Amino acid sequence: MLRLSTVFKAVANQTRAEVWRLYSNGSKPTLSALLSQRDLKAHNEKTKQQLLEKQRVRADKKRREDLEREKKRKESERMRAHKAKLRKMKQEAIEQEKRRQDREKAVLARQKLRDALKAKQKKEAAKNQPKKRAVDPDAPKRSSTAFVWFLTQNYNRIATANNIAGKEVMKKASEEFKALNDADKQYYTNLAGEDNARYQKERKSYDQRRAAKKPVRPLTPYVRYFVEVRPSIVQENPSLKVTEVSKLIGEKWRALSDSEKNKYIEAYNADKQK
Repeated sequence: MLRLSTVFKAVANQTRAEVWRLYSNGSKPTLSALLSQRDLKAHNEKTKQQLLEKQRVRADKKRREDLEREKKRKESERMRAHKAKLRKMKQEAIEQEKRRQDREKAVLARQKLRDALKAKQKKEAAKNQPKKRAVDPDAPKRSSTAFVWFLTQNYNRIATANNIAGKEVMKKASEEFKALNDADKQYYTNLAGEDNARYQKERKSYDQRRAAKKPVRPLTPYVRYFVEVRPSIVQENPSLKVTEVSKLIGEKWRALSDSEKNKYIEAYNADKQK
């Protein structure tokens, strides 16, 4: 059965009221009965155009869907390739980091081995070298030479005038000092002489103070006996050697009784308590 809206649009020679009346009476008129030959041909052409339009729309829709599916497929492939690339890059980064850590461990191990070897060599060298004497802070400062006095007074001038520093200043100062005449050199020689006199005076005073502070160890009982009897032993036995005299005194010391040794022991204890 045709739709009323389609019939109303297609009918040209009859009014809508007549068409509605036919349908209201229960009759089912065909479109060809309602339309003329010319109108029927136009209607069929229009219907055909509508069908073609629908087919074109469906084809366009299908083509868009195919393009969309192809786009999604390519995007999916691109994403899979990108993820695979990221996984590969991550794996390479992990391997590279592992290799770097292995290299660092190897470098640290070699450095540790070298440090241990250097420490061992330094320890062995320290054993073979004589120990340095401790510097007394109260000791007097040593005297300076004439060149040192010249360098002290002219260092800043030489460095500023020649825009140099360090060893270059020392070298330049040495050249200038050698180029001085005898009168100019005498000034720095006098300064060095005065400084040396000061050092000798302070050194003498320092040695005296040091000797006064140094504790004197008391003589042992045997040494006291040795000093006491040695002159008489040598006088009685002038032909004996020094070693033979010492041996003879040792025998005499061992032959003494405890009461005879007691006076030497008491003298030692008295000096020890001072």
